[in-house]
Amino acid sequence: MGISTCYTCKYAMKEWFGSTGAFSSLSLTFQYNQNYIIREGYTQCAAAGDVEAIVSCMLHEIGHSLFDAPHYMGANGVMGKYFNFPTIGWGIMHNTLNWSANAWERWILGWTELTTGNGQVNSDIQSASDLQNNGIYTIRDLNTTGDIIRVKIPHLDNCYLWIENHQNISLFDYKRDEGTQMSIDGEVIAGISPGLYMFIENDNGSRLKRPSGANKLYILNAQGNYDYWHPPTPPEPSENYVYNNILYPFKQMEENPISGVNPYYKVPDDYPTDWADPTSTNDTIFTGSNGEKIKEAYDILRETNGTDTKITYARWGGVNEEAATYFNRRSDAFLAGDEVGLSGIAPALAPPTYSRSTCKTESYILNGVSVQVLSYNEIEKSFTIQIKMNDYTIRRDKRWCGYIDLVKNTLPSSGSGSDKAASNPGDTLQQAHIPDLILGEGIKLTLDKTGTPNRHLKHPYFDDFFNPTVFTIKEGATFSMHPNSTLVVKNNSTLVIESGAWLRMEQGARILVKKGSNLVIKNGAHITIQRKARIDIEEDAYICLENGASLHIIETGSLNLVCNVNAGIHPGCDATGNAISVANILNYPFTGTGHITSCTSPVIYYVQDETFTGYHYLSKYKIIAGDHVTNSKPFGPVKVESGSTVIFKTIDCVEIRDCFDVELGAEFIIEPANEEN
Repeated sequence: MGISTCYTCKYAMKEWFGSTGAFSSLSLTFQYNQNYIIREGYTQCAAAGDVEAIVSCMLHEIGHSLFDAPHYMGANGVMGKYFNFPTIGWGIMHNTLNWSANAWERWILGWTELTTGNGQVNSDIQSASDLQNNGIYTIRDLNTTGDIIRVKIPHLDNCYLWIENHQNISLFDYKRDEGTQMSIDGEVIAGISPGLYMFIENDNGSRLKRPSGANKLYILNAQGNYDYWHPPTPPEPSENYVYNNILYPFKQMEENPISGVNPYYKVPDDYPTDWADPTSTNDTIFTGSNGEKIKEAYDILRETNGTDTKITYARWGGVNEEAATYFNRRSDAFLAGDEVGLSGIAPALAPPTYSRSTCKTESYILNGVSVQVLSYNEIEKSFTIQIKMNDYTIRRDKRWCGYIDLVKNTLPSSGSGSDKAASNPGDTLQQAHIPDLILGEGIKLTLDKTGTPNRHLKHPYFDDFFNPTVFTIKEGATFSMHPNSTLVVKNNSTLVIESGAWLRMEQGARILVKKGSNLVIKNGAHITIQRKARIDIEEDAYICLENGASLHIIETGSLNLVCNVNAGIHPGCDATGNAISVANILNYPFTGTGHITSCTSPVIYYVQDETFTGYHYLSKYKIIAGDHVTNSKPFGPVKVESGSTVIFKTIDCVEIRDCFDVELGAEFIIEPANEEN
């Protein structure tokens, strides 16, 4: 193959590819405008740049010819049908991280098979039945051994998690910009971090099919997904770095493992259209479609911690000295002790497609795939990992944002026996239901509004670029909350329990619906609330409890509606349903021996001449307790007996006066209305 610098190339190709355009033809003749012909070769314009840029472009164009490769991993800035903006990749189409063909490309071209380890065991894991050795595999360096692992993502057609190992022992594990100093302060671009690399591919599962679309390879990053903040005012021209680009100093904010941004992706936002005027934003985030040229997604190159601002070149991958020293950054490759999954750094979820007409993505569909990196062998440069297909337990506190669906899984949980059936004999409705998601004992899951823009037009109700989070337990699915776990619904988020869905709350579990957020319980939904478990609907939160939902409150668990509870749906909520009144909720038919309580007006509740045994929960506007606090009850002391638990929760305050005794071995708790733990 040769490189042409002919006159017609520089001018004819400029019309349709741009001044650095190129064309590859491996098996056909192409003619343009009657005077420009390519026959089984590669032609590129003279303005393409240095040798490495020319080689990169050549690989890219040959990829189109070899297997009709679409644009992915940030190639040509294409985002396809997704609201994500990749900026780095490795492989034929975009080789900014290294020069190695990635695992999917190698397999689809027939250069390697799906095997791994010294024994070259089958590593094409389509289901749990394909797992060998309890899911434990060894994976060696990709470029020197060809080891690859592919794991099918449940519930989605042709969607896979690809795993490969890069140990920097091959000349292909080389970053062409490594060591380059692009800033006036002297920071340099780091090399590729050795370790495991993973990405989600949802293009097709067969070598016999042509790739079907752009931006269908989503790269995971071991640094995790976060929301990012940037100042609204662009930096001064004197602060420009990296090819004289204006760079925002990005600050890493809250972890957002499902819908946040990792350093391999640009941060979308409504950036100023005129750099001289920081107020020149509008109600649109331009996404590059329909010929839009305004840049509304920026690379993470410059970062701040509030005190120090440094160039980290995060978008190029790797960790330079400034990233490690000032921002405590870890490797962006997966190492021993790391985990991918619902409890891990990031879940194995395919990014959903985006609709410009509705300004929404489709839902993320939860699954039980997890990959735990067990160990690293320094001599063989290999990793030992364990793959599970049924790991449905959340073992670490998590914050989830976006449209998220829990669907019925087909595999038994990998948890304990208590996960597989109701642990209380009275829970007859649930005994045959295997949990599809388990919130571990003492763990908190927060449903929160994303801090990463997920729509291109401003929200008509909230006047921002963030769709509120909606977590839906779909028909047939079961969500089990283990003892003392907490689910917080906040910042206009919504929890929906559909008809035929199951929610089981074990002892001490709690759902807290915060101000402005929503709980929607559909006709035919099933909720089981065990001892000391409860649902609290805060002031100015919203509940939609449709007639026909099944509430089974065991012992003295409770559904608690606090002051000024609104029946109905928040005007900014996407969920719909026929709400019933607060009065009807208080009289709602339920089974079991628990109770539904409400505090809908500023009424003082007096506790006097009373002995508490067992478990008691009082949610009132104001509570005053003592031996002589009201004339409407007989005088007498208040006692909490040993072994009992008493909880007072109020909107206003709790007053404890004379003769209130808590015996040794008893538990007395006062909770404020805005408490989340």
